[in-house]
Amino acid sequence: MNEKQAARWAKIRGKGKKTYVIWRGALVWGILAVIVLTLIEFLTQGTYDLNWMIIRFFVFSLIGFLVSITRWERKERKFAELSKSH
Repeated sequence: MNEKQAARWAKIRGKGKKTYVIWRGALVWGILAVIVLTLIEFLTQGTYDLNWMIIRFFVFSLIGFLVSITRWERKERKFAELSKSH
């Protein structure tokens, strides 16, 4: 992590882990997956299924939640290492 990345991370972490995990993880992953996969479904099959949209949202929101927790911890570790070296 360089100084520019550290400054950006300091701003993000100031909003808190909960906000980061919900907004950058669960919602972004869930919404993007629904859009992309439903678009693919519509383009290939000419239709879409609302049930699958709901399932995709919950599954990919869970995945995003887990990934964002891991990313938070990794970035915090790098941020702490940079802080110690200064």
